[in-house]
Amino acid sequence: RKYSSMKSWMVIVYLALKKKAVSGRTIVSDLWPNVDTAKAMDNLRSTCYQMRGKFQFLCPEFVVSENGGYWSNRDKVIVLDTEMFEMYLKKEGYTVATCTRGDAAIESFHDVKPTLVLLDVMLPGMDGWTVLEKLRAESTVPVIMLTAKGDTLDRIQGLELGADDYIPKPFEAKELLARIKAVLRRSSAPENEKEIRFPGLTVSLDNYSVTLDGRPLDMPPKEIELLFFLASREGKVFTREQLLEQVWGFDFFGDSRTVDVHVKRIREKIGERPEWELKTVWGVGYKFEASK
Repeated sequence: RKYSSMKSWMVIVYLALKKKAVSGRTIVSDLWPNVDTAKAMDNLRSTCYQMRGKFQFLCPEFVVSENGGYWSNRDKVIVLDTEMFEMYLKKEGYTVATCTRGDAAIESFHDVKPTLVLLDVMLPGMDGWTVLEKLRAESTVPVIMLTAKGDTLDRIQGLELGADDYIPKPFEAKELLARIKAVLRRSSAPENEKEIRFPGLTVSLDNYSVTLDGRPLDMPPKEIELLFFLASREGKVFTREQLLEQVWGFDFFGDSRTVDVHVKRIREKIGERPEWELKTVWGVGYKFEASK
């Protein structure tokens, strides 16, 4: 029993540090690499189901998924809408608070201190546009707008007021969860990192500029954003699909060849140096690599 309890605590600490979805096989590989995988998986399932009951009060974010994933997620989501999404979000491990009136939304926001807001346009007491304006006057917390209005003008209005994404109803729960994860990933980039410097190369998002050997380059915004995204994550490989999601946004419906075209144009302008290079990882995607 003591050994089982120790394993439970190991899993809790592991998941709390990961803060993301982790498969059971990955947990076994990381925590018990020298144990028979099949036997370890059986023990993990038993341990996790036991933990769900016994240690929920210590790790309320813990979830055992239907497809064998186990994770801890500490993101708080406030839903300024009905309670219909609460079940799906809690199942994914989010801490959820709900407010159904616009005139109580700001107070709820202050109480919850969320990491993301789901905001319906059609709220009683105060509409979602007004709530969004008030939120943006004091906070940069990511906001996803939910609305039965699918008009392009409504979507543009939401984005111009500062929404990070806009989902017209009806939509599938899987789409909502994917959008939430994408927005949280984009918003998790360091706020103070707006300029990246390498020998002879500077990329700045403060004034959307790129200089090579002190000479400003003529580069459109999306090329600058793509170069900055890769250079600020030096050494990390990204697939074309990941780059489309992170740089262009979840709702971009273009071809993945868009990324190839932009990379080609960036390379033509910045070239390559012994100190750094925008590299193709064949069969995978792209990375920005700098010499150590």
